Amino acid sequence: DEFRSTAGDPRFYAASVPLARDLPEFAEQLSPLREALEEALHLSLGPPVPTAPVMYLGAGEQRTPLHCDPTENITLVLEDTK
Repeated sequence: DEFRSTAGDPRFYAASVPLARDLPEFAEQLSPLREALEEALHLSLGPPVPTAPVMYLGAGEQRTPLHCDPTENITLVLEDTK
């Protein structure tokens, strides 16, 4: 299978997928989230980032080194079986 490594683990990974471009319906549903978060958490998220929001997704076993992003992040991990 072309999407598996030689160890048999999934190797598919999509990085920095712009939601407005690739999943506009989903991006529309996220637009009220900014205001809701600012109100609920009593904080300011700073100016909007032109390329945000973006999505990272993979088939499993992905890891990232410890790092600091210049923008605010909301992380969501979904896991399921087929």
